[in-house]
Amino acid sequence: MKVLENKYLWRGLTLVYLLALCYLCFSTPDSLPSVENWKFFIPADKLVHFLMFFPAPVLLYLSLGKRWKTVRKALPTVGLCFLICCVLAGTTEIIQNFRPGRSMSFWDFVADILGMILSCLLLLPSLRKVYGKSRTR
Repeated sequence: MKVLENKYLWRGLTLVYLLALCYLCFSTPDSLPSVENWKFFIPADKLVHFLMFFPAPVLLYLSLGKRWKTVRKALPTVGLCFLICCVLAGTTEIIQNFRPGRSMSFWDFVADILGMILSCLLLLPSLRKVYGKSRTR
């Protein structure tokens, strides 16, 4: 439980995550590995976008350091974290439009959003477990 309460640890991890995200989103495509012979029904770059933005809402939520007594009270904060991360995803797509070798893609943005939605949906049951009532009486 102490690790979950250490907001400075989570803020540091969030900063490292954001730096890695900037590198992946804004570096030239030739500096990144490419996938050959991809046979999955989802394009590789969409899966990468999904995975890149999956941890964003959870990291942001944990870096706030605020803990509530119930999931219901934490829900607005989770929603706010999701919206902030949506702005982050949209901003990265807009900036990519101005980078050489990059382009803005609506479907990349959709993949980002889907990753963050799944992340939030998995965060809520986790919060229920953390904020759940004690079984000892």
